Amino acid sequence: MRELEGRAVLITGAGDGLGRAFALEVASHGAVVLVNDVNGDHAARTVAEVRAAGGVAEADVRAIGSAEAGEAVVAACVEAFGRVDAAITNAGIFHQANMWDEKPETAEAIVRVNLLGVIHTATPAIRRMRAQGRGVILNIASGSMAGNAEMSLYSATKGGVMSLTYAWAQELEGSGVRIHAMSPFAYTAMMKTSTSKAAEGPEHMAPLAGYLLSDRAAHLHGKIVRLKNGSLHIARPPEFDPSLGQSSKWTLATIADALGR
Repeated sequence: MRELEGRAVLITGAGDGLGRAFALEVASHGAVVLVNDVNGDHAARTVAEVRAAGGVAEADVRAIGSAEAGEAVVAACVEAFGRVDAAITNAGIFHQANMWDEKPETAEAIVRVNLLGVIHTATPAIRRMRAQGRGVILNIASGSMAGNAEMSLYSATKGGVMSLTYAWAQELEGSGVRIHAMSPFAYTAMMKTSTSKAAEGPEHMAPLAGYLLSDRAAHLHGKIVRLKNGSLHIARPPEFDPSLGQSSKWTLATIADALGR
């Protein structure tokens, strides 16, 4: 039996790049796929590729980023396949610029898609998954989540995705619903403005998505897995260094002594 046989998987931003690769991968393991992409031609092309390979897929062309769109895309998956067993929150906008050159409308668009799109898609999906007693959310993070120069907006949204993953994992513990995130390093059309060219194409990242949706990854609930240049890593949650001092009443001078002048 194939690893994802009969499971209904919703993938946002699946018309091209990583999302398309994820759709083809999970379908090859028996999943039925709702291909969401704001570009209808791209969504239809991915659906056609899945079907040509013997899989089952339907298209959805909603723009991710609002609560209404999130509810609707999850409802579309349920309408098409009777349930939603997994959601890959892949839709995103890549952007590079110096922070002093950022335009307000650009900042709002990136936050709307990269962060609110994750929240508004995962939330209704999780509600349905909790009711059915099982399900998987796979968020798409980035190595930029730690912060990259000229990528502050993009980095901030991916840092938010990391925090959501860790927090939701705690809330979902014992519910039958699990959450993972993957941090892929691949060159896609979304990154055409990037000065960094990754060696691998999206197809090299897709098996990790298939694995994380499978039952084999249950022990990795709440983990963020990085795949870069053929190397796998698990991210460590951010934490503070050991205490550098203790006082009931810190002053500027004593803080300077503890932290260094």
